[in-house]
Amino acid sequence: MFKFTQKSLAFGANKANNILRGIQNQRFATKKVVPSNLDQYDVIIIGSNMGAVLARHINEITNGRNTVFVASSSSIREQHHLRVAYELGSCKKENFILDTKSIITPFIPHSDGVRVKEIHPESNTVVLENDRTIQYKRLVISTGLQNNFEAIPGLKDAVYDQDHPAFSPYDVTGKQASVKDPYYWYNFYGGKCIFYIPKFPIRGEIQEYNFLVAYDQWVENQKNMSQKIDIEFTIVNANDSFSQYSKQADEYFKEELKKRGIKVLYNTQIENIDKPKRQVTVVGKNGGKTVEKYDNLYSIIPTKGHEFLQQANLCNEQGLLSVDSHTLQHKKYKNIFGFGDIIDVPTTRSFFGTQEQLNVVRQNVIRSLHGQSLTAQYFGQSKTPLYIGKNKLTFVSQNYDKPSKFSMLDKEGRHLCYLRNFIYSHFYQYINTAYYKFAIWGKPYFLWPKTYHSSSKGVQNVSETHTEHSEKKDVKQSNKTGQQFVYKPQAQFACLDVISPEIQAQYFVVKDPSKSVQNIFKNELNEQQKQAKEQEDRVKKAEQEQKKKEQQLKREKEEKEQKEREEEYRKKKEQEELERKRQEEEQEKKRQLELQRQKEEQERQKKIEQERLQQEEQEKLKKQEQERLRQQQLQEEEALKKQQQLEKEKQEELEKQQKQQEEAEVDAKQEDEQPQQPASNPSSESESPKKRKGRPKKEKKE
Repeated sequence: MFKFTQKSLAFGANKANNILRGIQNQRFATKKVVPSNLDQYDVIIIGSNMGAVLARHINEITNGRNTVFVASSSSIREQHHLRVAYELGSCKKENFILDTKSIITPFIPHSDGVRVKEIHPESNTVVLENDRTIQYKRLVISTGLQNNFEAIPGLKDAVYDQDHPAFSPYDVTGKQASVKDPYYWYNFYGGKCIFYIPKFPIRGEIQEYNFLVAYDQWVENQKNMSQKIDIEFTIVNANDSFSQYSKQADEYFKEELKKRGIKVLYNTQIENIDKPKRQVTVVGKNGGKTVEKYDNLYSIIPTKGHEFLQQANLCNEQGLLSVDSHTLQHKKYKNIFGFGDIIDVPTTRSFFGTQEQLNVVRQNVIRSLHGQSLTAQYFGQSKTPLYIGKNKLTFVSQNYDKPSKFSMLDKEGRHLCYLRNFIYSHFYQYINTAYYKFAIWGKPYFLWPKTYHSSSKGVQNVSETHTEHSEKKDVKQSNKTGQQFVYKPQAQFACLDVISPEIQAQYFVVKDPSKSVQNIFKNELNEQQKQAKEQEDRVKKAEQEQKKKEQQLKREKEEKEQKEREEEYRKKKEQEELERKRQEEEQEKKRQLELQRQKEEQERQKKIEQERLQQEEQEKLKKQEQERLRQQQLQEEEALKKQQQLEKEKQEELEKQQKQQEEAEVDAKQEDEQPQQPASNPSSESESPKKRKGRPKKEKKE
């Protein structure tokens, strides 16, 4: 059985003291909530999406020693719908709703929907829309690009009409595109379709080019049709290429469109959209205008820079933030950094690229606050999805100099498409939550320059650093106090100023034994504690003054509210009286209008009755006239019949007389010929009496 001796107890006490001393030297402390009403912050970040992630990173890495303020137009109660995940069809939408409140930790103050109105880089101040002025030591801009619906008149009305076949991938509400996409764009069976790509820079470059997927789906839709309708698909591109910086993606799109026979108009813009007529006005290279009809329209929204950035002369002609392409530091103002879609760097804009830029800005901002050189570099890493066809997907990866070796890895697109769908369906919501709320991801940008305080030489190349370490086993370095150390090459650190004494004792050998490392860091720790106490006193004093101001403002506000209530009550009474008079006047007008309407109705009925009587009289006269004409016609027909009967009788009489005359002539002729006949013919004699007997008697006239 173990026995507690004095030696073991002393060993335990020393061990506990060492642990506590190590905790103190490593500067662990309880975080404090930073007030949101300070006049100055160490870092001000403009932008609430990835800007809020950067604020959390800085707050956690510095353990709250550097105050951070987030200024954005987004309210802290606003929700963001991550449409990329749940639009695949196998995920639930409620699993991909991200609250701004969950991104912003309670230790970080937020403007809560109050936009930035002005930036004054010369005085290091930011002015909000409520006229509040805040001073900063470092400013980070990650606002992204702004939609410019005014560039194409009629685009907003067409896109926001749920019953009109026109839409775009990005909108303000965040839900409308997901409703209209499958209904109009993919369920298209034939007709004329237009896909528009505006001038660069744009959001969603490459990843929003879904015309290959759509065309394959349209061709498949026609298989179920008994009578096929021709598909006339035209891509109107305001640029001379499909990608501004990725030549590989541009060549791939041109090749695939040529295979499918899709028409492409380069350097052509859409000037106007006529929604009722479903027409667009297209302006060609030479300025000629043509009007084209459409049955389905897809347009990427044009973008523009923010006005307050242009007024502060922080942007170029395209409205993009002018920053160094590697350190992401502003070219003119060295205490301003930027990342995201708003910066002007020669690479494709993507979420992956924004993550890489965030890591660089995080490292460089923290180092610049401590007066150190900028060791983090951005080499243009970007990765965007490229939709090859239905259920086909690959990725375009690139750097500044050349495409990545993983670019266009699966050209058929089957494996990556299924893998991405599986990850998004089952793991993306957890990965996304971890990234936005908890994790701090990013490369450890620990490059070891020759001297930390010779920032004019810039960042040293990593390969040169490793070569120098391999040639020299011991490299001399110094900290702020000027004490010389010998570096052991088996360990690398970002800066000697933040290394604990235990680590220095482990990896560095003091060349001058007369100076103690512990005393140096103890003095530094006391100085920092003193500064922290002074900062705390200033914060308390500011809080007390702010509290007094708030109380005074509260009293003034209460008095003002009382006066406003009295004034409001008086105005309300006056308004009620005016409203009552107005209602009475309206009722009187309505009554007069009703009487006038009744009178007009009576007159109209009377007029209708008169017209009816006149019409009946006319019809009666018309019938009488018709009856008279009919009787007259009957009489004429009767007279005509009688005349025809008389003529017929006369004709018959004449025929009869003519016949009798002919018979008489025949009889006379027979009588004249009778003596010449021979007597031996008894038959003729016997027949003659019969003939005479049958003949009619001759008239006396004959």
